Amino acid sequence: MNLTIARQILKAAEADPEGWLVVRGRKMRHEAELMRDAGWVELTNSKGARATMMAHLTEAGRKVSRLFRDDATAQRLLRAFMSHTTSNLS
Repeated sequence: MNLTIARQILKAAEADPEGWLVVRGRKMRHEAELMRDAGWVELTNSKGARATMMAHLTEAGRKVSRLFRDDATAQRLLRAFMSHTTSNLS
């Protein structure tokens, strides 16, 4: 999961009063699907590579979003995640 894109999706969905975000584009859709698999968002069904989908934050997604809200905390989490995934690849 690209946590930078995931953070953008979380922030945008949380900014909507209803907690919904229109997801467009292949990269954003892919990240939203990974976030769904992690339990952070619910997604509407869509068909086709160019179709849009709607993402809605779950309670778990709201908790993760709160972690990512502060830029300094987000950067520390990203560095920790990246160092952990890099060390697992060795």
